Amino acid sequence: MWVCDACNHRVQVFDSNGKLLFTWGHEGANLGELSYPYSLVLAPDDTLYICEYGNHRVQKFTRAGASLGTWGTHGRGPGQLHNPWGVLLDHRGRLYVLDTNNHRVQRVVF
Repeated sequence: MWVCDACNHRVQVFDSNGKLLFTWGHEGANLGELSYPYSLVLAPDDTLYICEYGNHRVQKFTRAGASLGTWGTHGRGPGQLHNPWGVLLDHRGRLYVLDTNNHRVQRVVF
């Protein structure tokens, strides 16, 4: 089980019995750092996407925690986010972000 530990700015991974296997991440705004990660989705290609409420972006990671890039900047225009709340992956592999304070859903293209 993969869990966004928002207030500790990290990701925790547990086995099926609830035993903590490992954690990664720390607070910051640089590539690979997290600020209030609220939602994550595991992709079929073994990557994960994390929606960061505090950094106003979606960040793509390897399962080991290495950043593969970000999408979005703070703002109200296309491709900009204002406190995003969640991400989801549809059955076709398209990624969407719930852009909370802009009151919209945006499709993410990395």
